[in-house]
Amino acid sequence: MKLYRNIIIIAIVVAVLGGAMYFVSKYLPENDNSANVTQQPAEDDMFSIYKGNSENVSRIQIKNADEEYAVSLSGETWVMNGDSTIRLKQTNVKSLLYTCTSVSVKKTVSETSEKAADFGFSAPTGYAELFFNDGTTKRITVGNKTLDGQDYYIMVSDDEKIYLKNTYGSESLIPSSQSLRDLSLISVDSSDLSTLKHVYMSKQGNTAVKLENTNIGTSENPNYQWRMLEPVFAEMNGQVFTDKIISCFEAFQAAAVVEDHPDNLSTYGLDAPYAEFSVGTADKTLNMKVGGETDTYRFLMEEGYDTVYAVPKSSLTFLDVAYVDLMSNLIHVEYISNVDKVAVVSGNTKYDMEIKGEKGAEEYYINGVKIQKETFSKAYQAVIGISLDSLDLTKEPTVTPAAYIKYTKKDGSTTLVEFLPVDERNYRVTVDGKGSSITNKKNFEGVLSKLEETVKGAN
Repeated sequence: MKLYRNIIIIAIVVAVLGGAMYFVSKYLPENDNSANVTQQPAEDDMFSIYKGNSENVSRIQIKNADEEYAVSLSGETWVMNGDSTIRLKQTNVKSLLYTCTSVSVKKTVSETSEKAADFGFSAPTGYAELFFNDGTTKRITVGNKTLDGQDYYIMVSDDEKIYLKNTYGSESLIPSSQSLRDLSLISVDSSDLSTLKHVYMSKQGNTAVKLENTNIGTSENPNYQWRMLEPVFAEMNGQVFTDKIISCFEAFQAAAVVEDHPDNLSTYGLDAPYAEFSVGTADKTLNMKVGGETDTYRFLMEEGYDTVYAVPKSSLTFLDVAYVDLMSNLIHVEYISNVDKVAVVSGNTKYDMEIKGEKGAEEYYINGVKIQKETFSKAYQAVIGISLDSLDLTKEPTVTPAAYIKYTKKDGSTTLVEFLPVDERNYRVTVDGKGSSITNKKNFEGVLSKLEETVKGAN
């Protein structure tokens, strides 16, 4: 489908079938931020020449300098050229309806149509023809532009007069089909991620990443937290996730539609994608393929939707976020408000941390010794503050743990953090049997020292 004239042609060279070269020319906006940002000039002293009922329109046929297309009502939805798979921005179609059924002009140029050809009506710039439910039609024809470029001459069927209408208003009568397309692809509310279920990403040359909003509680008492499942099982760095990933999905949209129902995906590099990503919500899952590039754009398709889009490269920066940056430096965190007991065990050394009593009247114990709340909290911070030093992406070894931390939560569920010896200096840490984090043994020994110090200080 052709795009309108006030946009640049981007030519890309594509290799097909072992080396044959050809060019694919498509039209894209000159500036991502300038698309569809035209302000209508003030229209003082305008007068109406046609008023129709937009609710009775069943079809609009548009012809402009570049294309001809139709939008028609299918049920309660407007579709283009009878193709329900073409996504239209319904508010834009309704705006077009209003524009075409409420036509005002600046002045009357001629009382008759005798010299219509002199004003460009023998080969007009375009027209909008309205088809009504009662079988009647109305055509608004746009002729030549005036020499100063400020206005167009227009005529309305069943009216002999020739009128002058400003350029913005005239071109709004015969817009490009592109201006009616819905370019919104993904919309995520960063202030509420509860309905977001997963984000998967893979890119040529990068390690594939799977991030999921995982229930770490029970079915009766769910407790959802974001976790990295691949390439490693790890806690998430929420700040990086929000700033570098979610921010890109708050309003992820295309710059333009390049082609509907493409015959050859290799033209756009979508037969062997440069990248793929998936965003899952409570309602649906969106799977995207990212293909070849121009200087400013990359081509993109959504699975199950036969349209090629151009998206700004700047909107795809999330694909380059390293998985290690998305990982928390802390190996495992359990919020103290969710926990009743914690067992910290290494060989014959064991510390039992307990929180007893009702909310607001809790008492804190370590190995039966009552501990002040603030002191207990500092000891607990040491337990959950064990950090990773490196990663091991090989399969978890089948060795006996040298130490473990077991959290028993208020809902009765447990989480087991085990420390598997890998050499004289390091442990590999797993959480409920999964994990690739490597931590220095001194980090765990520091926890034991803090607990010992806390208990001695309370005696």
